[in-house]
Amino acid sequence: MTEFLIQVLWQTWNIFKQASVFLLFGFLIAGVLAVVVPEKTLARLFRVGKLKSVLWASTIGAPLPLCSCGVVPAALALRRQGANPGATVAFLIATPADRSSRRSSRGAAGRVSVEGRRRSHSPTGAAGGCWLAAE
Repeated sequence: MTEFLIQVLWQTWNIFKQASVFLLFGFLIAGVLAVVVPEKTLARLFRVGKLKSVLWASTIGAPLPLCSCGVVPAALALRRQGANPGATVAFLIATPADRSSRRSSRGAAGRVSVEGRRRSHSPTGAAGGCWLAAE
């Protein structure tokens, strides 16, 4: 039993080590967003109107090279700068479209899966953000 717990802790530590690079990249993107993008721009894009802000967030999030670990700090930075919850969720859903996720999809389900994922990130993000914004 003790050996099993040690193995679980060891594997957890390995996952943290692997994810830390991507989290740091997400923090870097969040810092760049906070410094480079004026708050007026964020207010105009992500605060005004529920549907409009969700569509902007999913459109802007899709081409960003963030993985599912790195998108969390970037989305938190957007939320702290005033993005509404629907826009934040749309950004979270639409962003993880990086190469590594596409490669894993291709290995698991083939080329058609990759194209489906690539084309569905923005619409899925917009749908998730609209669902949250409607409540």
